[in-house]
Amino acid sequence: MFKILTICTGGLARSRAAEHLLNYHAGKWGMNVEATARGTSDVWQGEPLMESLKTALTMRGLRHFSDRLSRQVTRADVQRANLIVCMARDHLDEMQKRYPEAARRMILFNVLAHGTYSDVIDPLPSRKPGDTLPTVGELEQMVKDIETGIVTALPNLYLITLGVQIARL
Repeated sequence: MFKILTICTGGLARSRAAEHLLNYHAGKWGMNVEATARGTSDVWQGEPLMESLKTALTMRGLRHFSDRLSRQVTRADVQRANLIVCMARDHLDEMQKRYPEAARRMILFNVLAHGTYSDVIDPLPSRKPGDTLPTVGELEQMVKDIETGIVTALPNLYLITLGVQIARL
């Protein structure tokens, strides 16, 4: 099993969308892949998948969702991962500082998906637990952008799962 760890701030929106979309599309390709989402912060720890995110993912064809709660990334998570996909540059920087031994297995999502050194926009930029969560409409474009990136990246991901070295941009 090839394990992909997706990273965002709280493990609640961007990385959770990427987790579910990666598992869905890799499964359609017959790839032996398991994606798991984590956050660099513990601010959203213990939260279930947002209903609005489930709805946005369902609109993209997904029907099955993990019941895992959001969690902060641990050293054990990093050690288990074959590939660590960070949703923003600050996540990549923080992960490389915390876990320098795993830096060669880390990549920015948009570098993998589009060849651009840019962030996936955060739908929760200033929200805190207890605040109103993003609506389906607020999440819909993020989910579509992540899905487009994953579909674009699947050929390279497939080669990576087979052990083929892909040159970094």
